[in-house]
Amino acid sequence: MRIAVISASTDAGREVVRRLCERGHDVIATSRDPARLTGLDTRARTAVFDIADPASPATFLDSVDRVVSLAHASTVTALVTRIPATCQRLVVTGSTMRDSQVPDPRAEAVRRNEAAFRASGLPGSMLHPTMIYGSRNEANVVRVLRLVDRWPRWLPLVWPVPDGGRHRVQPVYVDDVAAALA
Repeated sequence: MRIAVISASTDAGREVVRRLCERGHDVIATSRDPARLTGLDTRARTAVFDIADPASPATFLDSVDRVVSLAHASTVTALVTRIPATCQRLVVTGSTMRDSQVPDPRAEAVRRNEAAFRASGLPGSMLHPTMIYGSRNEANVVRVLRLVDRWPRWLPLVWPVPDGGRHRVQPVYVDDVAAALA
């Protein structure tokens, strides 16, 4: 199966590419920055692609069976307009920011893009991971761990797990996100 991975140079994207290549798929890994394509699994072909730029060449999409996008949720509308009818499944990442009750233009952008994905009629899924940890570049859980590291040893440490682990916003390991996307 031929699969395009959009924003493959993210930490989760690199893992998705590796997993798909291990399964024997023909993978086309993309990034808007050519320098970030280095270090990807060598079994994957690469392409420079900026989803936010309508002039960015996307001819590689014409021959894919599936598309997995790790690009920001705000790019979904731009992506669905470029998906060919031959694509059998589109998997995109969203954000739990969409559930924000506080007026926020970023949350509204996620909701708009989710609505565009649904309205597109394309077969697929939108995964809304939250608080991804374990990658080289993540900052959510790392900030908490730094605080724990500086926590006075004589004070009891209370580890916050929202709603006893039942809340929608929970830490999720980068490899688990990659496994779900792959």
